[in-house]
Amino acid sequence: MLTPESYVTGMLVYVAAALLATGLAYRFWFKALPTMVARVLVALLLAWLITPAQPSAGSETLAPALVVAVFNWVFGEGWAAARQAVVLLGLASGVAVLLALATALRPKRAQRQAEPIESR
Repeated sequence: MLTPESYVTGMLVYVAAALLATGLAYRFWFKALPTMVARVLVALLLAWLITPAQPSAGSETLAPALVVAVFNWVFGEGWAAARQAVVLLGLASGVAVLLALATALRPKRAQRQAEPIESR
């Protein structure tokens, strides 16, 4: 059985790995895509990897919702057991897409003019 400290450490390592993997996916795969498409894909990837869910009704711990949905559906009681995690994934995906689209509404940064270097 995990201690609370090891559980928190494990979850922090998982989130850090998900952030690193998403950053690398953006840098090497998504950067060639149009900006908004890349932002939406990164947001969806993060939502799918980081959204937590309870593995079972009486569980006191959390696990990634994508893992919970797949394992409960395939190895558990089928759709009835996976429904909660799938609903959470759907909600997280919707929020992620809205946040990614909202970044298009941000004002663009002003381009800094290069100041001439004074000769000495």
